[in-house]
Amino acid sequence: MLIEAVLFDHDGTLVDSEPTHWNLWKAILPKYGVEVSEDEYRQCYLGIPASREAELIVQKHSLPVQPGDLAKEKEVVLRDFLATRSFPLMPHVFETLTFFKNRNLKLGVVTGAARTDVKHTLKTYGLSHFFDVIASADDVVNSKPAPDVYLYATGVLGIPPEKCLAIEDTANGVRSAVSAGLTCLAVINEYSKHDDFGLAKREFDSLQAMLSWVSEEYFT
Repeated sequence: MLIEAVLFDHDGTLVDSEPTHWNLWKAILPKYGVEVSEDEYRQCYLGIPASREAELIVQKHSLPVQPGDLAKEKEVVLRDFLATRSFPLMPHVFETLTFFKNRNLKLGVVTGAARTDVKHTLKTYGLSHFFDVIASADDVVNSKPAPDVYLYATGVLGIPPEKCLAIEDTANGVRSAVSAGLTCLAVINEYSKHDDFGLAKREFDSLQAMLSWVSEEYFT
C-alpha cells in the first residue's frame, strides 16, 4: 500500500488527556448526585466528543439537565484547565511526526475535540509545522464513530482515503477511520486497553512500537 498521508487522533493518541477529561467530569457531576467511575468512563465515554458524552451521561443517570447545558459546563471547566496548562504529550510524539514528515507525507489531526484544543496542543509544543490539516468536531455534524471527520480531512488534503493511514487509540476512533476507507493502526493506552480493536490492521502498546512496524512494513 502506498501511503501519502498519516492522520492522527488527538486525545489519547497525541496527548495523554483521558485522565483529565475523567477528572473534569468528576468535578462537575457531584452536584447532580452522580459519580462517574473510571470503569464507567472507559466503557461508555471513551473516544467520543463531549457533546455525546453529555447525552449519554444524562440518559444513563436520568439527570435533570439538558445535555447541551451539561456539555457547556464541561467546556467551561476544560477552558479553565487549558488556560493555565496543556495536556502532556504521549511518549515518542516528536519522533513519530519527524519520521513521517521526513518521508514527505502529509500529516493531519482528526479529532472529536474542538479545533481550539488541538491548536492549543500544537502551539504549546511547537508542533504546528508538522500538520497540513486539522479536522475537528467543528467541521462536521456527525463526529466519531461516524466517518465524516476523516472524509473531511482526506477531502481537504485531496488524497483518497485508501492512501491514508490513521492512528487511533479507541474502538470508536478506529471505526470512524475504517468506515471512511482508511487503514487504521491502534495505539492502545491504559484507558482503551479493553476496547475491541478488531477493525484495526494492527495493535500496538506505544507510538514507538507502531513506528518500528510501519518502518518495516511500508518503508523498506
